[in-house]
Amino acid sequence: MLTHLDFDHAGGLEDFPNAVVHVTAREKEVADARVGGAFVGTRRYRPQQWDAALEWRLYPFDGGERWFGFDSVRDLKGLPPEILLVPLAGHTGSDGGGPPLAAGKPTAVAATLARARR
Repeated sequence: MLTHLDFDHAGGLEDFPNAVVHVTAREKEVADARVGGAFVGTRRYRPQQWDAALEWRLYPFDGGERWFGFDSVRDLKGLPPEILLVPLAGHTGSDGGGPPLAAGKPTAVAATLARARR
């Protein structure tokens, strides 16, 4: 699962061409279109980092279940139920995250997750 497709998160994905990539549908759409102006469009997203990935699982940004104050979380197809996608409008506006869980409760909070809760 990728939180978003910025070069510093998607780099190395081409080394795993048989991986199933889980990401929000909106993030994939924005990244493929290289949206975001001259700098963001040409430098943030680098499609050559993911063009070898053949299997994508794309998830809508909304419509999931409520969980720990978040409006929309969802299971990821083919992964254990403890791994959840939490759509977060972080610095790309369409990224998602998956907080680590212990006994069904979040045990750590990523920077993007913390920003979304403010």
